[in-house]
Amino acid sequence: LNRLRQPAALVSLVVELAAIMAFTLLFREVGTQRSYELQLFWSYRAWIFGKSVALGMEILNNILLFFPLGFVLTDALAGCRLWMVILISGAISSLVELSQLYFKLGLFEFDDIFNNILGAVLGWCVFCILRSIGRKIYPLLTSQ
Repeated sequence: LNRLRQPAALVSLVVELAAIMAFTLLFREVGTQRSYELQLFWSYRAWIFGKSVALGMEILNNILLFFPLGFVLTDALAGCRLWMVILISGAISSLVELSQLYFKLGLFEFDDIFNNILGAVLGWCVFCILRSIGRKIYPLLTSQ
């Protein structure tokens, strides 16, 4: 069972990357012009002060989209460190945002990059917590 863990984690990583590409690039309508918002945290201000539930959901969706990436990266790359998760998720998110800008597939924004990195970091944190709990419980389960 332990021998299958690494290959399963790599397959999960590929599936997660495909899901990210599908949700952010494939199912978008091509616009007529390139759109961008370069002000950091504009969406948070608009959500909080403008009370836009839809914008809050978009922020949450961006965080949730990258949550599994942080989780499976940590397993697939055998102990991926936090800085690696930030770097890899930032690079993937930046590529997605630049692709959206280039192909006119939505709004390029730094907030999405921030939210995606935040989601991956949260996934990494949950993985590390679960791994720590598992290491404490597993010896108890095998000693019976």
